Amino acid sequence: LNRHAQTFAADAVDDYGIDPNFFDRSGKVNGAASQHAHLHNQTYASHLASLGETSDMLDAQQMAELTGLAKKSGALSVVYVDPISLGVLAAPRDYGADIVCGDLQSLGLHVNAGGGLAGFIATPDEERFVSENPAILISGAPKPDGPGWSFAWCTFDRTSYIKREDTQDYYGTTQWLWGIIAGVYLALMGPRGLTEVGSTISKRLAYCRHLVSAIDGVEVKLPEAPCFKEFVINFDPTGLSVAEINERLLAHGIFGGKDLSNEFPELGQSALYCVTEQHSQADLDRFSIALSEVIQ
Repeated sequence: LNRHAQTFAADAVDDYGIDPNFFDRSGKVNGAASQHAHLHNQTYASHLASLGETSDMLDAQQMAELTGLAKKSGALSVVYVDPISLGVLAAPRDYGADIVCGDLQSLGLHVNAGGGLAGFIATPDEERFVSENPAILISGAPKPDGPGWSFAWCTFDRTSYIKREDTQDYYGTTQWLWGIIAGVYLALMGPRGLTEVGSTISKRLAYCRHLVSAIDGVEVKLPEAPCFKEFVINFDPTGLSVAEINERLLAHGIFGGKDLSNEFPELGQSALYCVTEQHSQADLDRFSIALSEVIQ
């Protein structure tokens, strides 16, 4: 996401005349005050991520402030979310998002040679959004003569089946198959299940941060800040690089965190670690012990 944001920021400056100060150096929009200064009546959309790449997380009030500034300038507010977080975090529509997008990987998609990869786009049921949606759309309505629902394809005339290379449709069979898996996962989990899994992730993340905080020679960045799934560990006091630590962890059968030292040099030798519902307490205990050993 960070790389895509950087590319978009550069293209926006060149192609649309958007003020480059609207974005910080990582491609994310600057703070509310800065955004207000750079939004203008020619800004079409403001893209926000509720979960940052360095584990920072905006609360609903902050997101509402940013989406409000976008709307005040006449722009659309586009919010990127991790869908599995929505069982415990506010829904984007609750703080004013016009378009919501994200990846489906957390919704039951298993690891598969770099996949599976699929995403989602959610918009209000308005023609100005629906007519631009680059996909085959499925329409549903209650049956007029009894219980149940009827489903059919709609806006079929603008898909690749009809318009071929001139279409906005860029989906393939693989994405549809992953979408089915995500749909089944959501149907099985339901709202209560998503709340439970979100709470489970939050508790296991807090437990892991607590374990790591007790290790001499490492520092959990922003230990009191709210976060979901991911947190940053700094290794500067050890005198070791993230690459060296990851190599040592691999000898213990553990994949280390994402090295942030190139993208965020101001963080020093820091890595982004991720905890999900797939990690048991035993996994986290094992990681903590291994980390204590490899930094010696």
